[in-house]
Amino acid sequence: VGERVGRVGLFHVRSPAAPPALQGQREIGWTFAEAHWGKGYATEAARAAIAHAFDVLALPVLYSQTSESNVASTRMMQRLGFTFRPELGYDDPDYPPQDNPTTVWSLDAPHA
Repeated sequence: VGERVGRVGLFHVRSPAAPPALQGQREIGWTFAEAHWGKGYATEAARAAIAHAFDVLALPVLYSQTSESNVASTRMMQRLGFTFRPELGYDDPDYPPQDNPTTVWSLDAPHA
């Protein structure tokens, strides 16, 4: 029987606190059990989800969100080629003060 190590997925931005330009856009998100951090699983799975977003869904851009307190996710977004979008950042009341503001990152589809 296998062990669940985490998950990566594509979602729509649904937070009512998100700026209008971000509402309904597609985002990638991930969460992994701490015992499996730093092993490359999240990066490998995120790369597959990004390829699906651009190659199959033909999205022009993909977003990702985190907070400054989540250093590991911020580093992963940078490693994956995402660009920090400070003009889209916002305070999300669904998260505690230490996890605000929400930082927003984007990745444009590669040009064919």
